[in-house]
Amino acid sequence: MLGFAATQRMDDLSTLRIQNYRECLVQSQRYLVLALGTAVAAWVLRAGTSRTEDLVALPGMFVRVDAPTARLAFVALNFLSAALATYTVETAQRLANSLNVDAPVASIVYEYPSIVTSPYPAVRLGGPLLGAGLVLWTQLSWAWPLKEWNGAVWAAIIVPLVPYATLVMGLWTHPSGKLNPLASTSK
Repeated sequence: MLGFAATQRMDDLSTLRIQNYRECLVQSQRYLVLALGTAVAAWVLRAGTSRTEDLVALPGMFVRVDAPTARLAFVALNFLSAALATYTVETAQRLANSLNVDAPVASIVYEYPSIVTSPYPAVRLGGPLLGAGLVLWTQLSWAWPLKEWNGAVWAAIIVPLVPYATLVMGLWTHPSGKLNPLASTSK
């Protein structure tokens, strides 16, 4: 009887881990899309940094703000979404490592349709690299006309890229631990 209870408990834990893994993949997908969307929005507003008379309506706000403030808000939201995507990707990787013990279960959960579980490195890394590039371009176009680049300017350029560095490192490998899981199964 004790063996059955222990087996049932292990099955419940595996089911809970799979549910948590799936939720991490759903959340990471949302955060990655939000990060890319806010990067595009900030990039579009980069041209408006010199014209403060243009007012922009931010989603979810009832007050219009000038273009530089809107750009800054989008860069801040981008930083937050990329950081949350990093956290959910790291959690998904940790859960995937615990599911690797059961090979049939692991192979099924790796097939979940998500950016994180894509067997193609370009799909996993494309969004974060594009988002980082747009944020870098946005911040450089803001800083370029400045006469002096002090530490605060460099921080404004580099800090928004920090979550992308850890995100790319987290997405570099597939949850199975391989760069491209299709390359090892094509033999």
